[in-house]
Amino acid sequence: MKNFFKKNFKLHHIIGIVLGAVAGYIYYYKVGCKTGVCPLKSNPYTMVLYGVLLGYLLVDFMVISYKKIKEPKNNINEDDTFSHEENEEK
Repeated sequence: MKNFFKKNFKLHHIIGIVLGAVAGYIYYYKVGCKTGVCPLKSNPYTMVLYGVLLGYLLVDFMVISYKKIKEPKNNINEDDTFSHEENEEK
């Protein structure tokens, strides 16, 4: 179980979770439903959980996108490509 958390939760994920929780609570405090009719916005616990979920997913998406940008692309030279026309001539 300890290895699972070490593998899947890095520092940037924890920062995203904390910032998401804070943003969820601020959203509840500033925008939340004052009448209590809205089941999601009227409860601070659900808004904090939604903030945590969105914070984690946003950071994870940004990390995946950054890793894809940093990967070297396979550049194939024109000389290395195999042409169908060359095969027919032989």
